[in-house]
Amino acid sequence: MPETALETKVAILQNDMKQMEGLFGRLDTAIDKMSEVSNSINQLLAVHEERIGQAERETEDLFGLMEKRRVEQEEASKELHSRITSQSREIQKEVKHEVDRLGELMTKQHEEVKEVIETRNKQQDDEISDLEDRIRNIEKKQWIVMGGAIVIAWIGANIPAIIELF
Repeated sequence: MPETALETKVAILQNDMKQMEGLFGRLDTAIDKMSEVSNSINQLLAVHEERIGQAERETEDLFGLMEKRRVEQEEASKELHSRITSQSREIQKEVKHEVDRLGELMTKQHEEVKEVIETRNKQQDDEISDLEDRIRNIEKKQWIVMGGAIVIAWIGANIPAIIELF
């Protein structure tokens, strides 16, 4: 009789091992899928970092161009001033009017460039925020799956004790 009980226990353990193999296979699949999602997120973040870098380079180029234009404008103003002093008051008024108009135009362009930069920065911040929210959701789901797997594993490991209770 003790051999039969031992054989029964061995059969139960073998059955439990088969169930555990299936569970571990599913866990491996879930882990592989989570790794794929993580890799996809990393690639997406790399693309967004490149976009941010490109926007920063474009901003620097725009500021460099504005500075170049400002320097050119200053040089042109100095040259015009030297000519104005040698000409009549009427010509002085016309040149001053033109310089003021160009200054207003530069100010307007500066404001437009500033608005474009602020808009791009806001869009990038929104995209980053959306990505962070998506990552948080994926992490929540990951922990839920892990908790469920642990509960299933515990139940699977304690099936004989649970069966004995009933």
